[in-house]
Amino acid sequence: MSDNPTSEELAAAAVSHGASRGLPAIEAHVECTTTHTVTWDSAAVLSAVSLPAQKRGRLWVRAYSGDGRVVAVNGAVQSRAAAQNVVDKALSQLENAPRTPFAGPPERYEQTGAGLGVYDRRHASIEDADREEAVNENVEDARSVD
Repeated sequence: MSDNPTSEELAAAAVSHGASRGLPAIEAHVECTTTHTVTWDSAAVLSAVSLPAQKRGRLWVRAYSGDGRVVAVNGAVQSRAAAQNVVDKALSQLENAPRTPFAGPPERYEQTGAGLGVYDRRHASIEDADREEAVNENVEDARSVD
């Protein structure tokens, strides 16, 4: 295990911790930034001085109870333990959250094979018939323009 986890690893740690704690659904978004600073200390210094990189991470979690309660929590993270602490914070707030009929998670919609991007992960799972249908739909759409 790396002691410098990536954004994906932090999000995965938050989601797996939420699942292990019994959450029916959890969303996690991680943003990590690294700031590098180069400066000249004085006119006598002829070369640049690089300061240590500053790494920052923030995790946003939306936790769903499954019975109409949902909370959104965020916090600073740079480790898997910090990601788990944010999830635990969401769990503690979820206990007292009011119920609402509009709480998620949203329904899962059927995936379509049309309109896939170049790096879409669904490329491996679609059939040639789906590819052909997508082309035919695009041709029909182009012909229907006035």
